[in-house]
Amino acid sequence: MLSNGGTAPQYSGTYTANLVISNVPYSYNGYKYRCYVSNACGDELSAAATLNIICGSAQLKDDRDGRIYNTKQIGSKCWMAQNLNIGTKINSTAGGQLQTNNGIIEKYCYSNNSANCDTYGGLYEWREMMQYASSDAGLTGTTQGICPAGWHIPTHHEWTTLERAICTSGTCQQIFLMILQQQVGAAQTKAAS
Repeated sequence: MLSNGGTAPQYSGTYTANLVISNVPYSYNGYKYRCYVSNACGDELSAAATLNIICGSAQLKDDRDGRIYNTKQIGSKCWMAQNLNIGTKINSTAGGQLQTNNGIIEKYCYSNNSANCDTYGGLYEWREMMQYASSDAGLTGTTQGICPAGWHIPTHHEWTTLERAICTSGTCQQIFLMILQQQVGAAQTKAAS
């Protein structure tokens, strides 16, 4: 039986005609639910309905370690708004390639400082991030890799779509034009000397 209270999700109005569910983690998106009503007139079970959570209005809780990530709708996709920070920290060395296929998600922290992982997220070698699976070549990714359940590593197409959605304001073109002008200017200066 549902009662008022909770934190994620939080329920209110359980004894009224309107049930309000808030603070629902994004990972609950697509869940099926039914309402069971019991009163003096009898008992009733509603038809199944699908929980549709709006990206950006809910947080993603990674059930593996309890970390919370904000989400953001960009274009037609829902993206995590923070870098992922999952796994066991290992120290990086000049030799690199220390993350191995050992069944443990391993991460580096910038400057071997755990506080940097907490602030900026973990750093992962490609194969570790993919959990040693092949890259997706399709339009929509299917490789979960180190992502939380229900999420996947973006494909090249998804990254390109993200870039195009972000760059619609013209700021990206201006930045790229500045970089190009700097490179051309540097090349012209070098040719003249």
